[in-house]
Amino acid sequence: EGGAATVEGGAADRAEPAEGRSLLDAASSLLPVRTLDTHYRALDQRMVAPVALAASAPVDAYVGVHAAPRAQWRVVAGDADVIAAAVASVIDALSGPGRRSVVVLTDDEASAEAIASALADAAGAGRGVRAALDRQSGHAVRCMPLRRWAGEVCDHVVWARQTGRDVSVADVATVLAAARRAVVLMGVQRHGANPSSQGAAMITELLRSSAGAAVPASTNPLVTDLVSRLRAEGLTVQAPVGKGRYAVPIGIEDPNRPGRMLVAIDVDTEPPGQRPDRDSVRLRPEQLSRLGWIPVNVLSDRLFRHPDREVRALASMVLASEDVPLATVPPAQAPPSGSSS
Repeated sequence: EGGAATVEGGAADRAEPAEGRSLLDAASSLLPVRTLDTHYRALDQRMVAPVALAASAPVDAYVGVHAAPRAQWRVVAGDADVIAAAVASVIDALSGPGRRSVVVLTDDEASAEAIASALADAAGAGRGVRAALDRQSGHAVRCMPLRRWAGEVCDHVVWARQTGRDVSVADVATVLAAARRAVVLMGVQRHGANPSSQGAAMITELLRSSAGAAVPASTNPLVTDLVSRLRAEGLTVQAPVGKGRYAVPIGIEDPNRPGRMLVAIDVDTEPPGQRPDRDSVRLRPEQLSRLGWIPVNVLSDRLFRHPDREVRALASMVLASEDVPLATVPPAQAPPSGSSS
């Protein structure tokens, strides 16, 4: 049903697995488990990078279009401030354009209930929460212990952590698997009770990769020449964008939305020696389009013979992709009187 979004907290009498064991952990001991090497849920590979630290097999994801960090750390003075910080983070997440789903994950049931109650109180008192919830139309903001979250995905995950709790690999993996767009971590201790644990290392990698770690520039002369020519046309170009097998060799920024990439250019010489396969021919363009890119393949022989022609075509594509504001679109004309429709 439609209507305003609601705030849901977990019920204390709900059946739950043994302490410290998630539903997925319990199910995996009884059912077959298959590990995939590509993560499709997250909208940016930076959300998946930390998982590779603890994965038994390589795991990767496609590159997103937004340059802004996908994860952030909010420092709080003490455990009592976690509730207020969680409410503020939910408001921030809901304040963006469009409808967004949000979940607040906590260490225990009491914290989840306290944050859910604080959100409901804030909505009743105004403070921008009611308007933010109303925009979500039917989407609930859920608050629950981390161990209860199993397999679902939300746009934004707020992870409200308590002092003195260790950060396990399973906890970080669950949070990252749940987040489609962004993660907000909060607490007094960034790395938990044990800063040298593998879970703490995953958090460090999440924040580092989310901030956009430097990637070595391409040494392919065709790629570097194309990048120089595109920049000479006044375009903002990054080469490469992302890393790993799903990196974009050349990305062109949207001139109307700084910080958002627009065109993903693949060159048949990058990566060197790779032969066309199902992933590169069909799946890659599909996934890049799903994430908001305009995928383009540039053939090296055309780039070598007619570089100016290729550059003009790419520049024209960027200009042609500009969004037309709704206010400038003329209304549909009514058919003349007496005409048939």
